[in-house]
Amino acid sequence: YNAADVESKGIELEFQALLTDNFRVRAQAAFLDAKYKTFIIDQPGLTDPASGGTILPFFGDFSGLPVPRSPEKSGALSGIYTLDFLGGRLDIAGEIYYEDENLFYIAAPGREFDAYLDSKTLLNTSVTYSSGDDRYFVRAYGKNLTDQRYRIASQSVATLWTHTQWGAPLSFGVEVGVNFGGR
Repeated sequence: YNAADVESKGIELEFQALLTDNFRVRAQAAFLDAKYKTFIIDQPGLTDPASGGTILPFFGDFSGLPVPRSPEKSGALSGIYTLDFLGGRLDIAGEIYYEDENLFYIAAPGREFDAYLDSKTLLNTSVTYSSGDDRYFVRAYGKNLTDQRYRIASQSVATLWTHTQWGAPLSFGVEVGVNFGGR
């Protein structure tokens, strides 16, 4: 369904600074107030004359609800320390990311079946070695270092159960990359 009238107000801030020749920080913050001013569904009942199949009539007033997937607050802070290492460059990075609780799905049967995603704070880090000519890199990383369990999607299924998809748990890995093109 298309919403008839949405009001959204907010601000996004981004900041980046090279604090020393080797240390860079980045910060982002977003503040959002997004709500349906008017959102009314008035669907008449319909019957298919050939098959006899029916669509039940439905009326729902969703005015005043928040717009799904629009957290009021979110932000990140990251730092990267770079140093010369074995003829190349070593980048040591860390990031913390926060996202406020937010509505994911509006359920037609009623507000008690709406799906909300809990707030989350994720902590990630990486160490990357890049060759002096930038032909290749090797990166070791850790993601969700606090092993926070969080939903990335959720919705009520016919008021019988809730389907949920979970975010990735604590994970470690190694990436290798090669630049086949020119500089």
